[in-house]
Amino acid sequence: MNIFETMDQAIFHFINTSLTNSVFDIFFPSITDLHKTDMFKIFFIPLFIVTMVWVRRRSGLILTVMFALSMGLADKFGNILKHFWERNRPFMAGIDAIQRSPAGGFSFPSNHSVTMFCMAFFLSRFFPQYRVLFFTIASLVAFSRIYNGVHFPADVFAGALIGSTFGYFGSKATVKFLEKMKYQKKEKQNG
Repeated sequence: MNIFETMDQAIFHFINTSLTNSVFDIFFPSITDLHKTDMFKIFFIPLFIVTMVWVRRRSGLILTVMFALSMGLADKFGNILKHFWERNRPFMAGIDAIQRSPAGGFSFPSNHSVTMFCMAFFLSRFFPQYRVLFFTIASLVAFSRIYNGVHFPADVFAGALIGSTFGYFGSKATVKFLEKMKYQKKEKQNG
């Protein structure tokens, strides 16, 4: 085992076992898969789409589509990397781990971190007043993956980096697209 793996496992053990307490044991398993709940799918996603289109009209629809595209591409890229690296999850790697939430497949990178940091970066560009909220949520979900015993810290860190990259470039492409659309609209009006 190299020094990187030793540090990764030491940090994992500290978060997964040393920080164990009754509040965390309830809180982190409950937020880790919040996006998979019926409440999220039935209430939050439609509310987000309706709000974006209602408030920003056509640009809101484009923003919503580009957001979904960025999230989808980030998630797909993370899944491709999982099958390339084939890293076992902590509870499957033969080390002591307290598993607090279900997980399957490979560990590296954490797709929860990928998608949450993609979300945080992307939405922060368009709603900077909520930047702290977006990154707090992303960080809590990322931390929950370690606390719940389903990812090593390196998995979460790599996922955050990948997601941030997709969120940054996805939001940048969206801004460029919206600027081009606005420019074309002005040309039509003047022309």
